[in-house]
Amino acid sequence: MLRIALMAAFAALIAAQPAAAQNRPTDQDPLSLEEVLEEQLSAPYYGQTSDGFGRAQRPIVDRIPRKGLRGAGYWRTNVKYFKGVGNILTDLQDMTLYATSQDRDYQVSSVTGEALDKWRPLTVPETTETTGLWGKAWNDDMKAWVLTFADKPLYRFAGDDEPGDVRGKGGDWYVMEVIG
Repeated sequence: MLRIALMAAFAALIAAQPAAAQNRPTDQDPLSLEEVLEEQLSAPYYGQTSDGFGRAQRPIVDRIPRKGLRGAGYWRTNVKYFKGVGNILTDLQDMTLYATSQDRDYQVSSVTGEALDKWRPLTVPETTETTGLWGKAWNDDMKAWVLTFADKPLYRFAGDDEPGDVRGKGGDWYVMEVIG
């Protein structure tokens, strides 16, 4: 019985490793945290959506790899260091960008109604081409496309007055820390 439990635990540990780590020759350096994050965020995520189980957004993407920021889409954002906050994803005016765990449906920005006064999506033209971990999500109330990173729509908080403010952080809202 114990042997079966140990074998199951070992199988779960192997399955939890990124595919690249499983197939990586032992004479190479281990994957860095940044490489592991990039691989995990590149893979499609499936989970609970408003229509049931299917392609979805990850619940939380609060740590992102600097390498993963390459690609079309980065031109709308910066990475900025703020004391007490760290390296975070910002807009071009260095204002903090947020994501929410309430966004669940693939390629959909769920902030609607009066919440749009407080949470301002980082909109992009329909013709915007994105690559890598960058993408777009549709906001039906605004009838506009919102820039995403790793499927998470990006928002600014109206209560932030200057670069480095993170007054919107808390509850379902979080900032994206840049690793690497």
